[in-house]
Amino acid sequence: MKKFTIFASLLVALLIQSCGGPRQMVNGGYYNNSYPQQQPQVQEPAEPVIKSTKREVSEVDRLAAEETDKLRAVGIATDYDEQDARTEALQNGQREIASYIETAVIALTKEYSKKSQLNKKTFKESDRDDFVEFAVAQNVSVRPVGVPDIYDLSDGSVRVARCVELREKTENVLGKIHDSLTKEEIIGIDYDKQKFINDNIDRINELRDNLKK
Repeated sequence: MKKFTIFASLLVALLIQSCGGPRQMVNGGYYNNSYPQQQPQVQEPAEPVIKSTKREVSEVDRLAAEETDKLRAVGIATDYDEQDARTEALQNGQREIASYIETAVIALTKEYSKKSQLNKKTFKESDRDDFVEFAVAQNVSVRPVGVPDIYDLSDGSVRVARCVELREKTENVLGKIHDSLTKEEIIGIDYDKQKFINDNIDRINELRDNLKK
């Protein structure tokens, strides 16, 4: 009986060992994932293909870019009344041309004022700028060129873009402005009229080129 009990105990021990063996193999042997699982590769999305579409050059832009002895610009306006839009576009084009001339003349009169040693009236900078603006407004008159570009918008309004140009040659307008400025002693007669005209035309062309960039 005692021998049978010992034999049974040994049999139970062998069974327990045999059941525990594979568990040890799983926990610490071949099946213990000693090599990390390979993570699935995530493909980066392909870069979108950028396509280019050339814009059509509008008729008014083409006209404004033409070389001419009369300064040109484009005026744009939007209104529910087409005729009002046309009128406002013409006015905006005139303002654009006047702005080119004012900016150039003001810059050159400032440079002249710093360099000139003549005895002349002393103007505040704001007063001088105001007089230049007045002189430009008095001498700038424009007319439309070609046919306008007209767009019907979804809200029922109309957008009009039109090319406008000076009625007189640019150099004639600048010559009149020079006469006004010398008369009021904003600049002196030492600022040669033709040089004044050429300097301003160069400055105006520079301003227009910068806007195209």
